Amino acid sequence: MKRSLLPLIFLAAFAATAIPSHAAILQVGPGKPFAAPCAAIAAAAAGDTIQIDSSVTYVGDVCAWTTNNLTIQGVGSARAHIDAGGQNSQGKGIWVISGTNTTVENIEFSGATVVDHNGVGIRQQGDNLTVRNCYFHDNEEGILTDASLTSTVTIEFSEFAFNGFGDGQSHNVYIGNIGKLIFRYNYSHHAKIGHLLKTRAAQNVVTYNRFSDEATGTSSYQIDIPNGGLAYVIGNVIEQGPANDNSTFIAYLEEGANPGNPSTQMFVINNTFANDAASGTFISPALGASPVVIKNNIFFGPGTVTNQASAIQANNFVGNASFANSAGFDYHLLSGSAAINAGVDPGADGAFSLAPTFQYVHPACAEGRTTVGVLDIGAYEFSGGSGIAPPNGTCSTATGPLLALSTSSITFSAQQLNTTSVARSFNISNNGNTALTISNIAASGDFAQTNNCTALNAGTSCTVNVTFKPTATGARSGSVTITDTAPGSPHSVTLSGSGTTSPTPDFSVSTSPSSATIAAGQTATFSLTVAPAGGFNQVVTLTCSGAPTGSTCSISPGTVTPGASGATAQVTVSSTAHATAVPFALKLPPTRLLLFALLAALFGALAIQAKKSSSRWSFAVPALAMMLFVIGCGSTGTNTASNSLGAGGTPAGSYSLTINSTGGGQTHATTITLIVK
Repeated sequence: MKRSLLPLIFLAAFAATAIPSHAAILQVGPGKPFAAPCAAIAAAAAGDTIQIDSSVTYVGDVCAWTTNNLTIQGVGSARAHIDAGGQNSQGKGIWVISGTNTTVENIEFSGATVVDHNGVGIRQQGDNLTVRNCYFHDNEEGILTDASLTSTVTIEFSEFAFNGFGDGQSHNVYIGNIGKLIFRYNYSHHAKIGHLLKTRAAQNVVTYNRFSDEATGTSSYQIDIPNGGLAYVIGNVIEQGPANDNSTFIAYLEEGANPGNPSTQMFVINNTFANDAASGTFISPALGASPVVIKNNIFFGPGTVTNQASAIQANNFVGNASFANSAGFDYHLLSGSAAINAGVDPGADGAFSLAPTFQYVHPACAEGRTTVGVLDIGAYEFSGGSGIAPPNGTCSTATGPLLALSTSSITFSAQQLNTTSVARSFNISNNGNTALTISNIAASGDFAQTNNCTALNAGTSCTVNVTFKPTATGARSGSVTITDTAPGSPHSVTLSGSGTTSPTPDFSVSTSPSSATIAAGQTATFSLTVAPAGGFNQVVTLTCSGAPTGSTCSISPGTVTPGASGATAQVTVSSTAHATAVPFALKLPPTRLLLFALLAALFGALAIQAKKSSSRWSFAVPALAMMLFVIGCGSTGTNTASNSLGAGGTPAGSYSLTINSTGGGQTHATTITLIVK
């Protein structure tokens, strides 16, 4: 009995050395170990990452797989492009995924065709898929999923265009009866007769997207939810063009109930609908649907809001809400819009808040949305955009520069005739992935500007300061126009104010520097100066908002009185370092946990045996103790250290923080930029 322990010890030791300890990174492309993606996918093990060089197009490289937990990424200056080239896998499309927990990032899929006319970029047959920063175009179907109520599909920061065979049965995106769909920050447009999004999921979270036909699109429904299910449609821009194939925007429960979808409730909150066709129905629930909750939406153009008499409607705006450029599909609100401060708190559905927290940024991105005063109606908050993208997105889905403005408009307080106001500022940021060149910035009307903007590298920003000097009394208007190399140029910020003959004491606020770069765990400081104008000498209260997760922003002192020579304060932004896990906190996978328990039992038995019988067993006790240490504390691959190290702390990114200064009836907002590496 005593001797039988030795073979068990050595068998356990062998098993320990046979367990893989690291997930692999497989590289694809010219000069890399794998020439094409499918070869790397075939060689990958569960948990591996495949990186695809985007410098070449992979034509005809199609495949299917069952491997779980794969991450497949395009790397380089663009998306990696997979062109079906007349080929397909299993008669279905480019990639047929039967593995679970797959993540696909920065990939372009095109040209998928099959005999059944529903050739897809991705056919998802396993549970759980995340698609991020991808582009699906000119396929017979963009994404198609099988039914599985245990599956969650997340699609974000992606574009879908010109998918569909033209038969009305194939779509830009077609989601089967899965447990949950999260569809956010996407741009879906120009489906060929089919829908821009069709989903049979039991729960649908459709937020902060742009669905549009534009001038030539022939899509049917913008959103089709044919079997009901709990649906949240919040913060989207939804446009229908004159060439549409069906005049309904959102159809719900049209194909009847599904036992897998117990809910028949839909919430339509803070969307902007625009109908460029002659007629239409914006929201069309079928018989059997619960009363649809319709709040804070703009309905622009001809059409019926809803055909459901029992719908719960509140604070919606029907008509032209005064948009920045509706002909160019820019539905930001202009100063004076009747939709500003006209919304209502939409409340919550249980633990799910219905209030919008982001707003769409074109193309295929979003930024934070902050309520200014009372919540505005529609998909955009006037002067409420933060310029900060949501987690996992940097507004760099398109190759090249991408300009973002910290505000779309500035309104000045009443200013004495022929005197110059204090400066108001806004930031220009490059949220793309290549350098942005700014060739000209010009102000019009009774406004002037100065700036430090010429060229912006990816992820950087600059500041434009604007002043107002009215030449006449009453309302005055103008703009700052930015000519640049980003899509949509020229960009503009609208300006407004009023001239008066009454004196207007005021103050100005400036910061130095305007931006700072730190590592997580470090502190950034900014010097803030409050200068008087027109004899202003009142208390100014200073507050800071917009600090990123895991950080704080404070101002000392919190109040100042400028006096004749002005006053200063210090802004301190403190970030939090990423936590470093200790070895004993690492999570063991099931195989290693079982082995650890076995060896622990053997260790106890050996220790007792060595004490009771002879010293010949004593050599095994320290050896086994060492094995326990290695197995329990050593690297255990993707299930351990890689998920623990660096947890928490302030996430890397570029953040705009707002310094609000209030005094003497005047309020000024000054923006500082914090870049966390």
